[in-house]
Amino acid sequence: MTTPPTATGEARKPRKQLTGAARESLTTYATAAYQRGDSIRTIAATTRRSYANIHAILTDAGVTFRPRGGTPSRPAGHPGPTTVAASAPKESRR
Repeated sequence: MTTPPTATGEARKPRKQLTGAARESLTTYATAAYQRGDSIRTIAATTRRSYANIHAILTDAGVTFRPRGGTPSRPAGHPGPTTVAASAPKESRR
């Protein structure tokens, strides 16, 4: 079985399974990056590992995952969504 070529035409080398110090090092980096706000996809691309591999590493490390879609970004100091009081009169659009 041959490995598919890369964009440069070079054959890809199969990845070795991470064990020991190499896995610990990747776990430390991935955990810090995720807690800093990086997405799993960004960490996977940076480390040239698969999404599933990074997800498994973070799961094994006991990381609490953010909700899907992340958090909506707001400018610093923005109070967030405002609610209109129920008794406030509404303008008519005629």
